Amino acid sequence: MPDEVQGRLGRPWDSEQWPPEQGQKMKDLEYRHLIGKARDAKQGGRDSWAVQSTGEKVAVALILNRADWLASIDYTIPEAIERTGPEWLALIPRIARELSEENEH
Repeated sequence: MPDEVQGRLGRPWDSEQWPPEQGQKMKDLEYRHLIGKARDAKQGGRDSWAVQSTGEKVAVALILNRADWLASIDYTIPEAIERTGPEWLALIPRIARELSEENEH
């Protein structure tokens, strides 16, 4: 049965997001995790960043616009984007803006 028909029959969400609230909860958890790691590195510098997992380091370096940090772990920007993956990549602009706005206040 096509998705559009199933939606009209009472299932308006994608089958990969069952239950629909679960997808949002996971995004919120990922957001809080990643912004926490980025804040730690922003406040603590390279020492705070260095203790993070490789995936966290790559994403945080992108958030903080630190190509030098990426280079220090032998990642180019394209490699970092690939390593970060679509879920975290979607969060990066929002987190970068929020951290930037925190500086302004």
